[in-house]
Amino acid sequence: MEAKAQIPRIIVFGRTGVGKSSLGNEIFSLKEVFKVGNTMFSETREIQQETRPWPLDNSKQVTFIDTPGFADNRADVKNSEILDKIMALLESLKGGFNIGLFCWAAQARFDANDINELDVLGLLLGHPAFAHMWIVVTKINTFVPDEQKKKKESVPKELPKLLEDNLIPAMNTHIYFPDFTNRESFENDFLAPLSELINECPSYIPEAALQIDEQ
Repeated sequence: MEAKAQIPRIIVFGRTGVGKSSLGNEIFSLKEVFKVGNTMFSETREIQQETRPWPLDNSKQVTFIDTPGFADNRADVKNSEILDKIMALLESLKGGFNIGLFCWAAQARFDANDINELDVLGLLLGHPAFAHMWIVVTKINTFVPDEQKKKKESVPKELPKLLEDNLIPAMNTHIYFPDFTNRESFENDFLAPLSELINECPSYIPEAALQIDEQ
């Protein structure tokens, strides 16, 4: 279901430790509005939302929603905790979202855990949600320039086939590689095209989120 949102909303998905919170902080040039962990364990245990002026247009407000991982299989994470996360997500999405960013860290392989995360999101949000989602490869700045170039060439070629083989509905073809260490590049290569997407994409409201009001 699609609707017109008053304030555009960007929601970020992905597994634990892939840099979702860091991405939000970098977008708004803030030190730590979104909690960032320094270990492999997630710092984000709950949904975090912030509405801020868009960095390329201070007259425009944008809401950024940071989420925990929803396919976390660590032994210390209880099923009830995961259910609470899911309900919090759906509660936060009763107003819909315009842009979904699925983060994946450049140092790791896109593997079964990422596929599981996407499977969970497809079940929760409905497969039409994938039409509003883009992949963001984080931590690309941890590679030397030659390796960055190889990554930027290989991922767009290999990843769509991997998603297709695992029955993940087609996501948008452009894949972003934001460089957190170069603000000019970050703005030109990531924020500028993201601004266009925000202007173009209507709000998508998951059916499951609508059902919360009915219950």
